[in-house]
Amino acid sequence: MTEAQRTGRDAMSSLDRFPRLLWNGHEWEAIEVRVYRPNYGSVLSWPAGVDKNKVPHPLHSLGKVVTIRWGKPATLTGEVRKIELIDPGMFDWLPEERRISAKYYQRRNIYYTVYANGHGRWVPEDYIVG
Repeated sequence: MTEAQRTGRDAMSSLDRFPRLLWNGHEWEAIEVRVYRPNYGSVLSWPAGVDKNKVPHPLHSLGKVVTIRWGKPATLTGEVRKIELIDPGMFDWLPEERRISAKYYQRRNIYYTVYANGHGRWVPEDYIVG
């Protein structure tokens, strides 16, 4: 049985066409999610049709100490360890051009991994308050 038959996905799945973007401190890199591991991930070429100049840059940098909202009254202070432009997975039904815009050109898709109190929290950019 082939991978496509076992998983129900064809060879050109949305993961293959739309890799996750990872911020390296200076620019976005296209990363193959299924094989990415810190420090030796698989860097891919940019997806066809994506304009690097339209992808928003993160407001906070790697290594920066930030305060995040966590729960209603609580805030936590921690360090930004990873910044990625995620695919929320809800745009697959859109035509190709609108799907690229919804996945890559929206600031709301930038997520930070912030380590505070020994644990990583995956938070959207608007949860960072300082």
